[in-house]
Amino acid sequence: MADIQPFAALRYDAARTGPLERVITQPYDKISPAMLERYHQLSPYNLSRVVKNASYAEAAANLEAWKRDGVLVRDPAPAFYPYFQTYTIPGTSTVLTRRAIVGALELTPYEDGVVFRHELTLKGPKQDRLELMRATRLHCELLFLVYEDEDGAVARLLDRATTGDPIEKLQDDFGDTHAVWRASDPALTAALRAAFAPKRLLMADGHHRYETMLAYREEQPAARRVLVALVSMSEPGLTILATHRLLSRVAGFSRQALLTAAARFFDVSETSVDAGRAALAPNVIGVAFAGHAGFTLLRLKPSADLAAALPELSPAQRKLDVVLLHQILLRICLGITEEATKQEKNLEYIREFEKGVDGVQHGAQACFFLHPVSVEQMKEISFAGGVMPQKSTDFYPKMLSGLAMYEAVTR
Repeated sequence: MADIQPFAALRYDAARTGPLERVITQPYDKISPAMLERYHQLSPYNLSRVVKNASYAEAAANLEAWKRDGVLVRDPAPAFYPYFQTYTIPGTSTVLTRRAIVGALELTPYEDGVVFRHELTLKGPKQDRLELMRATRLHCELLFLVYEDEDGAVARLLDRATTGDPIEKLQDDFGDTHAVWRASDPALTAALRAAFAPKRLLMADGHHRYETMLAYREEQPAARRVLVALVSMSEPGLTILATHRLLSRVAGFSRQALLTAAARFFDVSETSVDAGRAALAPNVIGVAFAGHAGFTLLRLKPSADLAAALPELSPAQRKLDVVLLHQILLRICLGITEEATKQEKNLEYIREFEKGVDGVQHGAQACFFLHPVSVEQMKEISFAGGVMPQKSTDFYPKMLSGLAMYEAVTR
């Protein structure tokens, strides 16, 4: 049972901080050194001074000072917080709105069958977030989960919750618009809790932070909840981008040797870069090679015996393009070990198609281009207890930090 509750958020007082653009940030792992410097210049109250602070003690001291001085104020009553993001899909002129609702979710281990993961995590980021939570006891950033809403029951409640003007509205670093409402009516919050109770929740972004909070709960049993943003799998604004892979530093790399080995599993054809980009589809992997003007398409053969090649994976996992790339092309055809892949010894992960083409002209040996994973593939694999390779998904846009914060344990 998914137990999602309203909460009285801690929020910035724009009367004290000025425009929220000065204090709200991208998620901590998306803040580059240049962004961090700019955030520091924008405001002494910028949230990066908490979520991206090398000193956990200083991060905690900043929060306490901001609460004491009225920079951060607590809302008067528990509420759910609808959160809408209006954005342009990168590389297109398509404008969409993704609708989420923010609440406090009771933590449950994955084996309870309430929250499902779609990838495994690394230890380093979890330790960093655990130390910050120990110091601050505050959820500043959103975990992003998706859920099934085939009958539209939650969507109708979300419509009811957003009839008035938003309580917060701003534009982020990339020109996307973010708006937040407060839904505190007891009848509406009760209906939302009841609607979510039977649902299975699939982690889209935030595996490290969720597992960090499971660990923190062992230390602080009162810290039973985590701050989440919930988006319907049926939401028209739900966008997953592909993550492409630049290949470098492979000893003895040969384009012809790779294609010869790949021909066991793929039909190989040549085309132009523009035509190749348009041809990317499920089970079709594109490749640009250094020193080669064209674009190569690797189309999975219907006769390819993936069960024999990848017996440890489920049929649904074997269908994933990212699995075909990592397990067939990189591991079997090129001999790159899974450990080398985890340590990114030979790979650089990129979102932009043009950056991949440019990369092979400036030092990379090749770039592999993928079609985006679908939410249906995620659901099929995750709800069956499976996982996908890291960086299989790129949900766009990211959810901003600091819009509505939740205290895990009050002092």
